Amino acid sequence: MTDFAEAAAQFIDDQAKFHSWLIGPAGGAGSTVDLGGGTPVKTPARIASENAVYETVQAVAIAAGNVAIDVSLGSVVTTTLNANATLTGISGATAGKATSFLWELTADGTARTMTLPGTVTAMNGAYTPTSTNGNKDRLFFDTIDGVNWRMWVLAQGF
Repeated sequence: MTDFAEAAAQFIDDQAKFHSWLIGPAGGAGSTVDLGGGTPVKTPARIASENAVYETVQAVAIAAGNVAIDVSLGSVVTTTLNANATLTGISGATAGKATSFLWELTADGTARTMTLPGTVTAMNGAYTPTSTNGNKDRLFFDTIDGVNWRMWVLAQGF
């Protein structure tokens, strides 16, 4: 019975260590747990916080009816749609490398048009911007060659 009792006690101790590791915080005290052997192991929350992805947001204005986006400046783009606009180009992508960006357009209350260049394929049909003042549209663009882009309308009028 001694061996069984020792094994049961070890199991309970291991279970408690595992539980404290599993629910441990992202930082500070308790963000690492020694599961045995003297080596602290990071909690899942700490691993997630250390590996979080933070994106640079760039505001791009419409100038004389044109919009140009440089993805090397940030992969989240915001624009107030305060005029009819033509996307004149997307630069900053590396040839042969996959690249993507999210574009959030905010309406000014007037019906507007957005013209896309021939290098962009609208995957879910022609895009008509939302016109309700303050409402937003989210568009997602990606390329696998740095030249030809695909665009999806993710959300409209929110």
